[in-house]
Amino acid sequence: MGKAIQRKGDPIFGDELKNAIKNKEIKVKPRLANTEGNELILADTSKIKVDNIIWATGFESSYPWIEIDVVMENGQVKRGVSPKSGLYFIGLPWQHRRGSALLQGVGFDAKFIAEKIT
Repeated sequence: MGKAIQRKGDPIFGDELKNAIKNKEIKVKPRLANTEGNELILADTSKIKVDNIIWATGFESSYPWIEIDVVMENGQVKRGVSPKSGLYFIGLPWQHRRGSALLQGVGFDAKFIAEKIT
């Protein structure tokens, strides 16, 4: 039963995101496999051109998988804005507040990052 549940993917809590996906306001894409310049190559070999990426993943801050220098001197990315143009982070523990890494608290940081991008 556990394997069947895993194949369904992570649950989505609340109605706003579920409705946005259902109404095709948000498109769920396969996992990122590679990049070429400003193109993302997805696991299904489709490609998407991007100017910015907001990457939200994991439960601890660990950046060695990113093959560019993005970490500040204290080992953290300040408020989710990396020194690399166009690279942002969201959901980091204590990114700006205690709730930054929680679904209920990430909105404050998301607003900040969105303003930086625009």
